[in-house]
Amino acid sequence: MAAPQYGSQFTGQPIAPQLSPLDKPTAAFILSLIGGIFILLWGIVIVAVGVAAENQTLGLYGGGVVAIGGLETVLGLLVIIFGVLLYAMPEHHVVLGVLVLVFSIVSLIGLGGLIIGFILGLIGGALGIAHKPTPDQPTVVYVQPSRICPKCGRAVGPDVKFCSFCGNPLA
Repeated sequence: MAAPQYGSQFTGQPIAPQLSPLDKPTAAFILSLIGGIFILLWGIVIVAVGVAAENQTLGLYGGGVVAIGGLETVLGLLVIIFGVLLYAMPEHHVVLGVLVLVFSIVSLIGLGGLIIGFILGLIGGALGIAHKPTPDQPTVVYVQPSRICPKCGRAVGPDVKFCSFCGNPLA
């Protein structure tokens, strides 16, 4: 079996960079999570108020409030889910940050978790979009052979008198 040409051992696929735990968008995750919890809880409160209003025979008004509260609850869950995914999959930080941002803005339909959830989700989504992961740089070690055959160009050992690939005498 012939040895590869000198330098050909470095032509393989590049090593995929690995993210360290410090490169995850932790602040974006925490703010999105807390904002989503505010939006979710506020949606539950709105649903409860709507159900109470329906029981007081206000009719359509109570049903509309329940619908808005249900939408607010779903939006809160989505902000939480995409905030968690933002931390779990930081390589998709832009898409997930945009989704957190959009669902936080849409939550303003039901007052966005008393505006607090909206603001926290907005900041969390923006931080998720702006996140710049710094992958660990792989260490590449280039080994310089001590001798190269002038005839075939292959690497040979330092104490070899003849090239083991082409038989050329080495000085």
